[in-house]
Amino acid sequence: MENVSERLLFALMAVWVARVTGECGKPPILENGSPNNPQTTSPVGTRLAYSCFPGYIFQEGGSRYITCRENSTWSPLRAVCEPINCGNPGEILNGYYNVSDTTFGNKVIFYCEKGFNLVGKENRICTANGWSGQVPTCEIVQCPEPPRISNGTVSSSDSDSWTFGSIARYSCLDGYSLIGDKTITCTMAGEWDKDPPRCQGGSKRITCRKDGTWSPLRAVCEPSNLVTTLATTHTGGCERHI
Repeated sequence: MENVSERLLFALMAVWVARVTGECGKPPILENGSPNNPQTTSPVGTRLAYSCFPGYIFQEGGSRYITCRENSTWSPLRAVCEPINCGNPGEILNGYYNVSDTTFGNKVIFYCEKGFNLVGKENRICTANGWSGQVPTCEIVQCPEPPRISNGTVSSSDSDSWTFGSIARYSCLDGYSLIGDKTITCTMAGEWDKDPPRCQGGSKRITCRKDGTWSPLRAVCEPSNLVTTLATTHTGGCERHI
């Protein structure tokens, strides 16, 4: 109890001494800011300026200065330090971002649309100097070249690149039958959704076409216990098939 009384008495004496000597005590505390070069005591007439911490700015309409008055008290502090606003974090093509607050210390997270991969850092932070880092990019998913098949061809109606959503279409040479689905699709995982089809068989009959070529270009002979022959239809416009 005596210690508490002694501390209270000491504080009252300090205030009394300050008033008698014409000085002000410690300046008021500013949230998210501080006085410039504060002293334990300041003489009457002292004008003291405040500054906001990095990432904060003074709110309009206030004053960053206080003055030690003749009654040894500081004039009211009418300053407020508020967080800076970094504004728009940047647009991302084929993607979007999620942020609830764009002021100092908050984070924005970027995402890509389906079928695109994020390249770069997924987030930016609002710092005292603005948004950190750079806006990432969204690159479309790429698939490898579609598998080739024997006695068949593969093509795409979209473009020469095989990207998310691209469809590879298969067809067989004349005289061969397509076994399986004729198309495969590039998925968002960068893989084809199924195995390619196959071309089976080969015609035992060839026909001379109007352009002077044989169809199919070649026949396939399969092992057999019987003696087989190759039947041809010859109209006179093709060279002899060997």
